Amino acid sequence: MPGVSLRDPYQGFVFRVKCDGSYVAGVSKVSGLMRPAGMAGRAGGDPDEGGPLSVTLERGVTDDARFVRWAGQLWSEPDAADAGGPPISVVGFHKDLTIEANNEAGQRVLAWRLDQCWPEEFRAHMDPDGGDETTVIESLTLWCEGIERDASVGAED
Repeated sequence: MPGVSLRDPYQGFVFRVKCDGSYVAGVSKVSGLMRPAGMAGRAGGDPDEGGPLSVTLERGVTDDARFVRWAGQLWSEPDAADAGGPPISVVGFHKDLTIEANNEAGQRVLAWRLDQCWPEEFRAHMDPDGGDETTVIESLTLWCEGIERDASVGAED
């Protein structure tokens, strides 16, 4: 359509997320990538050690629906346990992810490994900073048993 400019949802992605051995469409914002002080040596997930950690990934809507499908696993069926049936199986629900940060040239400069992640919340919302163009942002908040920076990426020689 002449005169119509659609915002490229892949433009500006500086993070790449690897899940199940392949890359998911880019992510423009990552928050919560941290390991609080005192967590060194933590095996992960132990309630006495503070429980799981939360990470949020954001991106413009793309044609890659893996996050939506993954998050939807818990909500796709009626709660069978409430109906007297067995609870929903979450076999394969926990995933190990890698998040890579890229520089302006698209080169990987940092990477983090996230262990045993599962979706806590998925939301799609309008970007208030989208300007004249309408942009829908997908936000996926994950719980992770462990976060570790990949020391082999971005290490100085």
